[in-house]
Amino acid sequence: MKAMYFDTLNELDTEVKILAAAKTVFIRKGLDGATMQEIADEAHISRTSLHYYFRNKDKLFEIIFSESLNKLTPKFNMIIDMPVPLFKKIEFFVENYLNILIENPSLPSLIVHELSRNPQSIVDILKTKGIKLDKLMIQIEIEKMQGALSDFSITQFITNIISLCVFPFLVKPLLDDFLFDNDSGQFDRFLEQRKKIISDMIIASIKK
Repeated sequence: MKAMYFDTLNELDTEVKILAAAKTVFIRKGLDGATMQEIADEAHISRTSLHYYFRNKDKLFEIIFSESLNKLTPKFNMIIDMPVPLFKKIEFFVENYLNILIENPSLPSLIVHELSRNPQSIVDILKTKGIKLDKLMIQIEIEKMQGALSDFSITQFITNIISLCVFPFLVKPLLDDFLFDNDSGQFDRFLEQRKKIISDMIIASIKK
């Protein structure tokens, strides 16, 4: 019984190691450029062992991408469900979204790689997550009728929030080299300041 327990633990450790290695390779090469051999080499296991755990790189990418989104979706829906005005939800969302990206800085790159390769797969995965956009849109329309909001485009509103949060992670090497002297502490402080800057910008753009 003890041997079976340790075997299971070892298998779980190996799977975690493979997923971490695959994420590294996907960020570096993208899904199309990555090979199972490169993932095996990154994980320091044989290709045969890799195929024992995961049959192909598409399945690996799907798992990694889905797990990354799973860290965002519950918090997003929790914020939508909160009985607070839209302006407060914007502040909560921006702070939580940036915190998740700080903890998972590879997520934007993974999304961009997959969007360029197979945009429909991103749409399909997002649809399975059950993000409550309809509920958010209803609140926006109600607050518009109450006079708190201007007549803004919801599409532009959502796009602005996401792009303002994500962009620094996509161009981090440029920011590090040209603005922060490759000092990671400066980038971290920049992101902390950005939480309020983004919220203030978005609120100012929709406030009546």
